[in-house]
Amino acid sequence: MNIRNIKPKYLTAFTLIEMSVVLIVISILFVGTFSSSSVVNSVRTNVSKDKLEVIYSLMGTFLKNNKRLPCPASINITSDNANFGNEVRNPLDNKCSGSGIYASNNAGFSNIIVGAIPVKELGVNNDFAYDAFGNLVLYFIDQRFTYDYISNISNDLNLSIPSFGTANFRDIMVIKNRNLKGEVLINSDIIMTLVSYGANGSGSFDNKGIQKSRSSILEELDNDITNLNSVNGTASFNRIFYSSHENSDIFDDIVLFKTRNDFVKSFDMMNIIPCKGNDLIDDAFTKTSVYYEQVIEATTQCQVNAEGVKRTKKCDVFGRWIDLVKNCPGTTIQTCEVGGTGGMKTKIVDLNTSGNDGECNLNYSGYYSWSCSLSGGNPTPSMTNNCIAYCSFPSSSGMQATISAPGTSGSGACEVGYTGYYEWECGQAGEATIIGNFCSVN
Repeated sequence: MNIRNIKPKYLTAFTLIEMSVVLIVISILFVGTFSSSSVVNSVRTNVSKDKLEVIYSLMGTFLKNNKRLPCPASINITSDNANFGNEVRNPLDNKCSGSGIYASNNAGFSNIIVGAIPVKELGVNNDFAYDAFGNLVLYFIDQRFTYDYISNISNDLNLSIPSFGTANFRDIMVIKNRNLKGEVLINSDIIMTLVSYGANGSGSFDNKGIQKSRSSILEELDNDITNLNSVNGTASFNRIFYSSHENSDIFDDIVLFKTRNDFVKSFDMMNIIPCKGNDLIDDAFTKTSVYYEQVIEATTQCQVNAEGVKRTKKCDVFGRWIDLVKNCPGTTIQTCEVGGTGGMKTKIVDLNTSGNDGECNLNYSGYYSWSCSLSGGNPTPSMTNNCIAYCSFPSSSGMQATISAPGTSGSGACEVGYTGYYEWECGQAGEATIIGNFCSVN
């Protein structure tokens, strides 16, 4: 074999994974030289973090080869079972279902499936199903991203048939941190979460598939699962995970989480991200859905003085249509002004374009969708406003004024002449709530 014919970046990626595996093995052996439990746990924590990163890299390789992510493996079988580490996937519909994996019984989130790491599909030994504390790493995945790649999407104008590239990738699993000031929303677009339950192992499954006692703190309880029902294949867990807790000496879970776009950027998978046909609002083009870098032409040519020229669009990064030939030569470019109200920043956009990249003003969270099309012969803007104002907590009863982003909570300071604190919460829709005022006059 002529090794020069292999692309260097694939050699590099392969070498990094192999090197990581070697370093993890060395680290595990290294643990045995220490007697201090704190040092041992620290090393094991770092080894577990490294394992999660290697698993993520291997899932990226699986994605490149299969254009989908794997289903979880069974939690309930031991490593000496021949089926240990095989993804549990129904051959009739190719969905993640079967013995030993569980769907969330939380209303609206039954697509979130949990199980063990599918080491067989990832091509590594059984040791990678466990963290460095000897407990199973749990793999939470929105199963729509495990569905088979759809090669022909031209007639699916709304991308309604799910696959890795076509499934909704917004507002799925939620990652939060608990810090000294309160709860912080990190990301709500997570499609995959890996959880090691740390040194205390609370809520984890051992190498016999038996679950250990659950934690005494809410944040670790949110990271585990309970009420496993093997009859209907469900378990009790919600879509919220905590990755850190600065106020607790108990919390030691190790959480790795990724969005769809993380996978796309990490593993160069833009080729399976399509543009939606119904996002074409220009009547000169036939509505059709296509994948990245595919080009479409207008149905009619430009005027005689530019004979043979057609307006063209290309499917660009993350499902956005861009113009290659925007206008026929000699024509005037018409525009719309969008935004400008309700927290939406003003921007100028071209006629017959649309997008969901509208920015919000300072002290607003979210985005807005926009379009510019002809109506009655005039360029007419249209917006869908998803900008949510920060919560405002005014000075009152000794409480110092503050503002906060939607989806957060915490503690506020008291005004001069008062001692104590107050607790507040800003809901997802921007509802400001004072949970408790503990400010008192000096």
